[in-house]
Amino acid sequence: MTGSVRRLLALLTVLALMISAIPLTASATAAENAPLLAYVPLDDRPVTVDRVQYAAAAAGFDVRLPDEALYRTRLDGQGLNPNGTQHGDGKAIMTWLEGMEASGCDLYVLHLDQLLSGGLVGSRDPDNTSGGANAEECDILSRLAAITDKTDANGNYENRVYFVDTVMRLASTGGYKGLGGSAYDAFREYAAKERPSLSIRPEDVDDWDGAVGVMDTIYSQYGIDPNGNAIPYSEALNSTMVQTYHNARRRKLDLLHWLRLNVQNNETTVFVFGVDDASPKPTIQTNELKYIAALLDRYEIYISADTDSSGLMALARCACDVYGVKPTVRVRYFGAMADAAADEYDIGTLRSNVRTHVESLGATYVDETNAGAAADLELLVLTRISDSFTVKNNGASSMYESHLRALIDKAKANIAADVPTVIVDASTGDNYYASFVKGLPNLQDMLLTEVEIPKLLGYSNWNTVGNSLGIALGTGMARYAYLVGTSGATDSSNVGFVKAMTYGCIKDITYNARNKATDYTSQFLYWIRYTAGGSGWTDSNFYPQMTAYSYDTKEDWELCGGEHYVNNELEWCLMSGCDSAAYNGCGQQVLNALMAGSYYTKLGDAVKTAPVDTVTLDNFRFPWYRVFEIRFDIFVTETLMPSFDEAAPLKQSGEAFAQWLKAKLGAEEIVIKAPQEEAYRYVGTGFKAVATVGGRTVPYTVIVPADVTGDGQSNTVDVRAVLQYVLGKTLLSSVAQRAADVDGDAEVSSTDARIILKSSLSK
Repeated sequence: MTGSVRRLLALLTVLALMISAIPLTASATAAENAPLLAYVPLDDRPVTVDRVQYAAAAAGFDVRLPDEALYRTRLDGQGLNPNGTQHGDGKAIMTWLEGMEASGCDLYVLHLDQLLSGGLVGSRDPDNTSGGANAEECDILSRLAAITDKTDANGNYENRVYFVDTVMRLASTGGYKGLGGSAYDAFREYAAKERPSLSIRPEDVDDWDGAVGVMDTIYSQYGIDPNGNAIPYSEALNSTMVQTYHNARRRKLDLLHWLRLNVQNNETTVFVFGVDDASPKPTIQTNELKYIAALLDRYEIYISADTDSSGLMALARCACDVYGVKPTVRVRYFGAMADAAADEYDIGTLRSNVRTHVESLGATYVDETNAGAAADLELLVLTRISDSFTVKNNGASSMYESHLRALIDKAKANIAADVPTVIVDASTGDNYYASFVKGLPNLQDMLLTEVEIPKLLGYSNWNTVGNSLGIALGTGMARYAYLVGTSGATDSSNVGFVKAMTYGCIKDITYNARNKATDYTSQFLYWIRYTAGGSGWTDSNFYPQMTAYSYDTKEDWELCGGEHYVNNELEWCLMSGCDSAAYNGCGQQVLNALMAGSYYTKLGDAVKTAPVDTVTLDNFRFPWYRVFEIRFDIFVTETLMPSFDEAAPLKQSGEAFAQWLKAKLGAEEIVIKAPQEEAYRYVGTGFKAVATVGGRTVPYTVIVPADVTGDGQSNTVDVRAVLQYVLGKTLLSSVAQRAADVDGDAEVSSTDARIILKSSLSK
């Protein structure tokens, strides 16, 4: 395959203006006899759905989810779910789970917040119930117990169940039930104040009366400080809001109590708890944590400072159990702050948080304090430099660079020696300030340019450090257990792994790390907050504004309102970059780095690798209409496309090219229309080929967000190359495909081209 053909293949699959997401479903990709896993997501965000699906596929599982409409969350103004609410439908999901049980499923990763509250956001809503479980919740709990406690003829438990739950966050949910940013800040400030400290032992909550009594005490002390004084709250709150907030917290303790009363299986049941939106200091959560640990003392339980990645951690633990893998993990810290809180959302030190994550996987933790111990896998963690780190301190800057260099050199040495490795960036904002404002090196660019990224088992820099740990370790350990515990990887598991690494690197490097720069006036976050729609949109829920917005010069997008505009702006920002050196939009650089490397297909006694196939991205979008949640489709293929005719007069005038294409395709007429001056911000969007073939006029609109022809430029030459290829090879190459309106919208567009192209690649 020539370089230009490979580039074209890699870029044609980002041509679509819009296409429905086609998630990686195990029914279509899993190998025969793959372990069947039922997964109930926390909600419908990519971190709790897409990442888990990719990681599960990479670990060889046949993972099944209920219909998305059953676990979807709707923020204010976004409409309702089929159950008539803004949250998921636990009763319907429970029926789906019983169907999975009947089909022979014996592995379950279940988010309790979804089953009992309709999702993470719903679990913070006191309107569900308070003062014990209601009839519907009791029914769900008893049906869960029937699955969890099922035994065979010999009395052995048949199912492995991994319950995932949360300790309710300090703050409220912005954009839900009328609460906004001021309420979020006010609740977090109020809840972060210290409460009286209780001593809670397992025997204190072992019976009904004891558990209820302890809950009553915790509840009564939600509003007072250690000296018994009432804790004041901001004017953004009122007594009713605070009371309902207390009720929501009590409700979660009640539901956990009822679950413990129902479920007897403590042999193959594991609890993974994430402490949501926490703090390293004593808070309203502190006594709740003590209660949970005491109440569930007879079960295997792990509590750590993350929430969104807890499903990935439960999945990885499941993989370790299924494949019988219990590795020793050596953790190496690069930086001076391993024994301080990683960030303001931690509940201990970075070291203790990492240790909890490792041990929750059934693995053994060792670090530099136990240098002589052998290890099977290494976790490399970049910490903060110091509490007072500033770029004005030359010594700190020098220290920062030395730690980066040491981590990268260790990663390269591990890869050369085939030592399985996971990397977590726990450095947070101070390092990004140095990187972007003062031009110092940064971990992400060094990874892309020096490290064979696909040979990492996991990487993350997502939101809080706790979540980064869960994402990187969850993804990496699940894959590790599969590669060590089986005879070798299937094709579908390899595709899952490439997708997991692709999503992680695009989101956690191109999007997340770059958006932490201090000077971000050319970044997407700046655009959505200050420029979109003429005056900027809120980044927490821009659905109501977006649907009312239209951009007159983009006439073919008007029916989509602003959504199409936003999605394509996001694609451009991630894949091509903005004007500022502080944000280089390195999406294509990430893909290039991935496709230049190989990944592991077997570990353990034998080590095998395979090169990464062509990776392409499409359909960038915001499923929650919030800036932080982004989703895109990932395609991995080694299918060769038809050869590209490079003899086309690509560099001649548009009229000459149109005449050449007309003759080549046997069309009655082809007219190339360029976009209106500066109405379109990035190369290729809005270029139209209006072709008349067989008496029918075919309008076609194309996106080319990068260099197709390989001449180092993105310009109309690339547009023409794609027009020639897609019109000639995909849409108009045969009578059967002439003017093929695949999606039935009465227009042949890049949506149709993408559908046809995807169909051809799948054959």
